[in-house]
Amino acid sequence: GSGHGGALMPAEEIEIYPLVVPEDKPLISDYLYLALEQMQPCNLMDADRVGCYKGRRTGFPGLACRHCIGQAGCGRYFP
Repeated sequence: GSGHGGALMPAEEIEIYPLVVPEDKPLISDYLYLALEQMQPCNLMDADRVGCYKGRRTGFPGLACRHCIGQAGCGRYFP
């Protein structure tokens, strides 16, 4: 087996991939394209579990601003 046993990967090991690609540009507004271009996937950390995210489990997938990805609670969204 892979040794993961279904466990979630730590946030720093999450695979980074673009949320939008140039082919998406004609399909969405310029504003949404630019906003999503600045985001990358992330996973909820214990430090993020405040406010409306208190009930979310650690590892819950979300979006993070690529400019402040490492800071818990800043620019991180878990819809």
